[in-house]
Amino acid sequence: MYKARNVFFTIILCLFPILGIGQQKILLFVSYEDAYYSEYIVALEGLKASGFDVDVRSARADSSSIYMLPLGTTISETANTLNQNSYEQFNAQFNNLFGSSWDEQLNSTPPYIHLTGSILDIESMEGYAGMVIAGGTGILAYRLDGEYLEQGTGNRLQSEGHIKQVAEKLQQLGLDALQHGKPILAQCHGASLPVFWKSPFLGESLLKNNSATGYPEAETQTILDSFGVNYLPNSVAVVSSPIADWEYAQNGKSLLITSRDWYPQHVAYATQIFINTIQSYPSLEHRNAEKTVLIIHGGEIDENNCNASNRDNDIPCNYGTGTQIPADYRHVKGLLEEELTDGFKFTVNAWDLRSVTLPASGEEISNLLMDYDVVVFFKHWSTLVNNELQNAIVSYAQKGGGVLALHHGLYNDFNGIQSKDILIHQLFGAESAMSTWSASLTNYTVLSTNYGHFVSSFGIDYSQFSSEPSSFSGNPVKSGSNGFIQHFPSFQIFDELYNNMRFVDGVTFGKGLNEITPLFSNDQTPTNLSHTTGFVKRISSLENGDEGRVAYMQIGERKESFESNTIYRQVVRNAVAWLSLAPTQETTSIFEYESIRNKSENVVLTSVYPNPFNPLTRIALTIKESTSLEMNVYSITGEKLFLAKRDYFTEGEYTVPIDLSDYASGVYILEIRSATFRMTKKMMLIK
Repeated sequence: MYKARNVFFTIILCLFPILGIGQQKILLFVSYEDAYYSEYIVALEGLKASGFDVDVRSARADSSSIYMLPLGTTISETANTLNQNSYEQFNAQFNNLFGSSWDEQLNSTPPYIHLTGSILDIESMEGYAGMVIAGGTGILAYRLDGEYLEQGTGNRLQSEGHIKQVAEKLQQLGLDALQHGKPILAQCHGASLPVFWKSPFLGESLLKNNSATGYPEAETQTILDSFGVNYLPNSVAVVSSPIADWEYAQNGKSLLITSRDWYPQHVAYATQIFINTIQSYPSLEHRNAEKTVLIIHGGEIDENNCNASNRDNDIPCNYGTGTQIPADYRHVKGLLEEELTDGFKFTVNAWDLRSVTLPASGEEISNLLMDYDVVVFFKHWSTLVNNELQNAIVSYAQKGGGVLALHHGLYNDFNGIQSKDILIHQLFGAESAMSTWSASLTNYTVLSTNYGHFVSSFGIDYSQFSSEPSSFSGNPVKSGSNGFIQHFPSFQIFDELYNNMRFVDGVTFGKGLNEITPLFSNDQTPTNLSHTTGFVKRISSLENGDEGRVAYMQIGERKESFESNTIYRQVVRNAVAWLSLAPTQETTSIFEYESIRNKSENVVLTSVYPNPFNPLTRIALTIKESTSLEMNVYSITGEKLFLAKRDYFTEGEYTVPIDLSDYASGVYILEIRSATFRMTKKMMLIK
C-alpha cells in the first residue's frame, strides 16, 4: 500500500480527494398529483443543507400538486403530533443532522411545487449520486403493477400510457442506480414502488427475501407478503438490498432504503440515512480490493495461568476457564480471514509484542506500519506498549492510516512505567481507567444510533428495533449521530461491559475532522458508558493535511462475539473496510504557483487577501464547473470554530469574506471542501 508523505511548508495549501459523497446531485421524483409536502420538503431541504444539488422531477415538467392531512396542516403542527416529540425537537434534530436551521417560512403547504423537468428526459443515473422517491398517495399510480389509471383533469390530465411510461422509467433508473452503487430512498407510499420492480431475467421482486417498511396500513403488509418481502411495520426506516440472485446484487447491497411515514422527524432521519450511505460507503472496486491488516497483540491466552495477576498472559480470564476462556487475537484474525458474502479480502499479519523486535524510534515504527492499510490494536495490558509504539500509531493515523481498537484496547492500566495515555488522549478520546475499573458479563442491547453509516449498516439485516432505553433519559445521543427517534435498529449481545468506560474530557462530537462520530449505544447503566459502544473518527494534525481514520468497538471479550454473532462479526469487518479508505494526499507550496488547483481544476483558490489580516480577509475563488462548496474555519489545534459558507456555486468568480473579529491573534485553518476534494489554507490573524 502506498500512503503519500508530504513536505511541510510554512504556508501551505493541502489538496486531496475524499472518498464519500462523489457526485453531489440527487434525483428527487415527486408524483405529478398528490405528493405529500412534509416528505418532499424536509428531504429536499436536508439534502440542500448537506451540500447536494437536488434535481426535482415528475411525470411532466411544469408543477406537482402538494397536500398534507388534515388539509391546511403545517410542518410545525405535524411535528407536534409525533408521540413524545415536538416541533422544537424537530428543529434541533434538523440542525444537528444537516448543520443548518429549519426555515420556518417553509411550514405552510403550497398548492404546487415547481419542477426542474420531466423524469422522462433522464436517460440514466449518470451524474447523480442517488435517487429519492417522495411519498404521497399520488405516487401509487406509478407502481409497475399492470394497472395504470389516468391521473389529473383538464390540462393536467395524464393518460394511462403516460403513467405506464413513467412507471417503467422509474424502474429503469432505479435498477441503474443500484447497478452503479448509488442509493435509493423510497418514502412512505413510495416505498412500495421498488417492491413492484422486477430484477431482469428473474421476474422476481427486486426486494424478494429482503426487508422493507412503508405506509402503515394493512394493505402494505398484504402487498409485501405477496412478493416475498419481509415487512417491518415498526421501523421508521429500513436499509435493505436487492434480491441476491440479481446480477448486480453486490453493487446495490445495503443501498435500498424504505421509510415508513410523513412525520418531519422521521423524514429527516431517513434522509440522513440516505446521506450516510453516500458519504460513507466505499466504491464496489474498493470493497473488493485486497486490504492489508496488522493486528498488534500480546499473545495467545495461557489457559493454564490466565488470572489477572499473571501479566505475562495478556488477556485475563475474568470469568473462569474452560468454556469461559475469552477471545484473543486469533479470533479477530480468523474473522477477518474468513470468506463471507461481503466481498472483502483481508490479508492479515500480527505482531506479538512479546516476541517482535521493533525499531527504537517511533518514526521508524510508524514507517513499518505504513505498509498496512489498517492496524488493529488488541492489547489488554499496557506492558510493552511504550511511548514510542503509541506515538508511532498516532503518527500512522495522522499520515492517513486506519486504526481499530477492540474492547480492552482502551483499558488503561498503569504498571508504574507504562500506560496507554497517548493512544487514549491523542487518538481515541475514550478509556476504561484501571483505578475505577469494574465490569459486567451480561446480555445487553446494542442500538444503532447512526443507521446508514457503512460500518453500522452494510450487509446487516436488523430484524430487531428497540425503544429508546431509560438510560437515555437526560443522557441523549451525542451530536453527529442520527438518533432523534424512539425506535432504533438493534441487536443482542452477550459480552463484557466496562462499567467505567467513558469519553475523556475535552472531546467533541460531530461529523467533522477530529470529532467523534457515534455509531452504537447500549441500554445499560451507568450512563457514562451508554454511548461508548462504538464510534469512528476522521483524524488529522492539520499541519500536513493528511487524514486518517480511527474506530473503537467495545464488544470483544467473548469468543462467541467473533464466531457466532452474525451482526457484530459484520460490524468488525465493515469497520476494517471503512478504515482502509483513508485517502492519499498531495501538498503544494503556494510559492510555486500563482493559484493552486485541485486535480480536476474545477475549483481554483486564487487568493486569501490580505493574509496576515485584522480582522477581515477575503477568499477569492474561480469556479470552472458548477458545484456545492462548504467553507469552515478551524483553530490550529483542529477545533472547528464556525461554518463560513455553504452554497451551490455556478461557474464564475466569487469573493467570500471571513471575519475573525471575535477571535484572538494566531494561526487559523480555512477548509474548503466539495464533492471530490478538500483543501486547507493557513491564515494569520494579527490584532
